[in-house]
Amino acid sequence: MAADLLSGARNRLLGCGRQARALWSDWAHLVLLGAQIIVLALTPSSYRSGRPRQTILRHIYLAMAPLLTWFLVLSTLVSLVLIRIVVATAVSYGLQYGVPLNLYLFLLDTDWPEYETTASSIFEHVFATLLQFGLRPFQWSPVLFADETAANQKQIG
Repeated sequence: MAADLLSGARNRLLGCGRQARALWSDWAHLVLLGAQIIVLALTPSSYRSGRPRQTILRHIYLAMAPLLTWFLVLSTLVSLVLIRIVVATAVSYGLQYGVPLNLYLFLLDTDWPEYETTASSIFEHVFATLLQFGLRPFQWSPVLFADETAANQKQIG
């Protein structure tokens, strides 16, 4: 009985050690690949076309393909969790009409008419593509929703 417990604990520790070693090996491989890419980017002879360039691209692809799949999976999961948190927070504050989206535009143009033209074209593009994502513009007004605002304040307070 005690021998089984010890062998089970030993097997779990060995499994954790293998996973940690694999994780460190993947990170070391990624750091090595990054160092190689930096060296190749700074070496003028690497910009010549031909077989060396194809070999470099093949190595980059083979090294990054397994990591990119896990990156995509993890970033999707993190995005879903963050979206759920934002929606739950919005509902708890009584924002049942949606989550506000603020667009701040920083342009290099210092000429005001050019800035207005660029900003208006960006907003026109945003409004034109809203329906493609299942969204619609909405402007909340305390005058139109006075009864609901008072009810929400009573619920919160």
